[in-house]
Amino acid sequence: MTDLKRFMIRRRTVDIAAGLVLAGAFRQIIVSLVNDVILPPVSYFTSGANISNLSYVLKKSPTGLPLVSIGYGKFIQTAIDFVILGVAISMVLRAAEKVTAEDVKARPKSSQEEALLKEIRDLLKSQKNPQNQVNSV
Repeated sequence: MTDLKRFMIRRRTVDIAAGLVLAGAFRQIIVSLVNDVILPPVSYFTSGANISNLSYVLKKSPTGLPLVSIGYGKFIQTAIDFVILGVAISMVLRAAEKVTAEDVKARPKSSQEEALLKEIRDLLKSQKNPQNQVNSV
């Protein structure tokens, strides 16, 4: 039991599990964005055409046997869905980057006092450990 506990702490299993749960929720958001926001206008402009039913018939089917065909329409539809999904994800990521960039800009820069205090701290550390002395300018 202690080995499992050490493994979970060392490997950050809980962080990974939380990331996977968030990824699943993020996937649902993106799928909803594509299906509910992006695809309806696309369907409107293409007059509701469904290209997933397009196929090339290799062999005509005698009665009772299944048709032998290449369903290239499904492939095209999957490729289009992939492109739309990729564009939607890139839009969401760009928006997230802008938000985080604004947060970084909003943070106050360290003051001159903080810089001096850090320098004093480093000098005190170097005096405690003479072998790690910092060459001062």
